[in-house]
Amino acid sequence: MSMDLSEFLDVFLEECFEGPVVMESGLLNLDEGTDLEEITAIFRVVHSIERG
Repeated sequence: MSMDLSEFLDVFLEECFEGPVVMESGLLNLDEGTDLEEITAIFRVVHSIERG
């Protein structure tokens, strides 16, 4: 039995293209006043790509 993985591929590719943009923006805006929410967003992107 064959599985259709196209839906998963679409999600994976979307995360691969959008994730680095979000991560770059967050990293470029890091400073001493960066709040935990912004740092968590950066880690979330890294983990999403890693899981993919």
